Amino acid sequence: MDYARLLELVNDEWGLDSYRRAVNEVTADKLRSIARKYQEAIGYDYEATLAKCEAKQKKQRKDDDVGGDALELAFKKNQRNAAKKKKEK
Repeated sequence: MDYARLLELVNDEWGLDSYRRAVNEVTADKLRSIARKYQEAIGYDYEATLAKCEAKQKKQRKDDDVGGDALELAFKKNQRNAAKKKKEK
């Protein structure tokens, strides 16, 4: 379905003449029918997946940088261990 949408966007953005616009519309319809057949065959629902993706994008993202905190803790632990080893020698 995305390729069909791209063809429609091209029609508007590029200001194509009527013949090329018609060719793109026919091609978009054909692509949609092929996509529907594949979706039915594999049990995939494009619209539901798209709605789920949009809902995830609207969700607020956390600014927590757990990876950075973990790296900092590991670095400090390594420094303490190195200091202990120096004292033991």
